[in-house]
Amino acid sequence: MRLAALDLGGGLAGQLDLGCFITFAPWIVPGLLRGFATQFPEARVRLHESHVQGVLQGLRTGHAEIALTYDLDLGPDILFEPMGEVPLHAMLPAGHRLARGRVVRLADLAGEPLVLLGLPQSREYFLSIFYALRLEPRIAYETGSLEMVRGLVANGLGYSIMHSRPPSERSLDNRRLIYRPLVERVRPTELGLARLAHLRPTRLSAGFAAFCRQHFAAGGLTSE
Repeated sequence: MRLAALDLGGGLAGQLDLGCFITFAPWIVPGLLRGFATQFPEARVRLHESHVQGVLQGLRTGHAEIALTYDLDLGPDILFEPMGEVPLHAMLPAGHRLARGRVVRLADLAGEPLVLLGLPQSREYFLSIFYALRLEPRIAYETGSLEMVRGLVANGLGYSIMHSRPPSERSLDNRRLIYRPLVERVRPTELGLARLAHLRPTRLSAGFAAFCRQHFAAGGLTSE
């Protein structure tokens, strides 16, 4: 379905302030904005990348009108529309003893060094997964950079768990990474659009949301 079928009149124009979660933004957002700019060349999007807490704060302070984020720690003032499920994976270095299996038990990894993504809220979320399973992680490294997590894991300095999965299975220093889904039952996380519930969306943000529905329905998450 093309957006021309929607009642958007002569098209969309103006500036939209878009918040986006910093871990998945680099490979999800550029292709999304390329398609949006092609269809609506008079519309401009200004990006506000941050961690989950920062993205939600941007909505609450008016710095962003709409945001792409995960459904983590959303308050009652946030309206969230899911666009797709993102499963939790174990991230392993090539040659890891568990890499040959199709799935991995987190319980089999908990005794090894953990490389933890230390962003606000993300840190607490990942640790809560261990604690809910009555596991005690051994934190070897903690960083706010997804690429640093990937690099440390790829160099054999630990494992990690992550929803965000870039299409490249190599770190920036060209070492191979292995991703495996977890056996343990963990609540699925959704990637989607968030906005303040009490504000009526502008025509531009409503059009962008409609475009996102089309984009993700057509496989916009497979690039992860």
